[in-house]
Amino acid sequence: MKAQLRPYQQAGFEWLQHLRKLDMNGILADDMGLGKTLQGLAHILKEKESRRLTAPALVVVPTSLVGNWLNEALRFTPTLKALLLHGSERHENFSLIPESDLVITTYPLIVRDSEILKEYDFHLLILDEAQVIKNPKSKAAQLLRTLSAKHKMCMTGTPLENHLGELWALFDYLMPGFLHSQKRFNGLYRTPIEKQANEHKQVTLNQRISPFILRRTKQEVATELPQKQKLSSELLSIPPKPRFTKPYAR
Repeated sequence: MKAQLRPYQQAGFEWLQHLRKLDMNGILADDMGLGKTLQGLAHILKEKESRRLTAPALVVVPTSLVGNWLNEALRFTPTLKALLLHGSERHENFSLIPESDLVITTYPLIVRDSEILKEYDFHLLILDEAQVIKNPKSKAAQLLRTLSAKHKMCMTGTPLENHLGELWALFDYLMPGFLHSQKRFNGLYRTPIEKQANEHKQVTLNQRISPFILRRTKQEVATELPQKQKLSSELLSIPPKPRFTKPYAR
């Protein structure tokens, strides 16, 4: 690894490894700018060095982040064989997937290339800016469920922007059934929390998801960085009420 991880990044990397060891999936929900990409690359590199990366890691990103992922991979993890599937020439590179360590593509291209990608098995499937699939009925969200991956991971600084249904969508992708069906989740958690301010339901939901979501804010872990705005140290919040308590963290 051609980088020195900050202590919180090291903790995040170890958390990802811990989930992998338990054969579980999770959401790395650090604030933007805290190095989620670096933690994800460290996780992939460790899998390769431990000889567990017997199939490629597939990373799906918004088109605007393609360059960032490729550049950071080349800079910080040069021993990873990175393959970019982007542009009209990408069809010539599909045959290189099996011999790659890291395959990078985009959400729009998942819709176009899903039939080809379904032919391959992936060791790890990472969704960056995973709030893109907060609508579980979207084409990309549905097609991503058809891809074969041993482990899954979501990365997003905004796991909940508008309502709890977005959080349900992420977990239903990662671990279908963990938060029940959408209808049961709404009746069990969303309606009581959002419309009735039921604190007991808040605590119950938070306890259920906290082992599988890790969120650190700039205010908490990177006070040496200039802060452009005051950030909440709580797990998730739906302004003005209710508010969730602080999440589990290693």
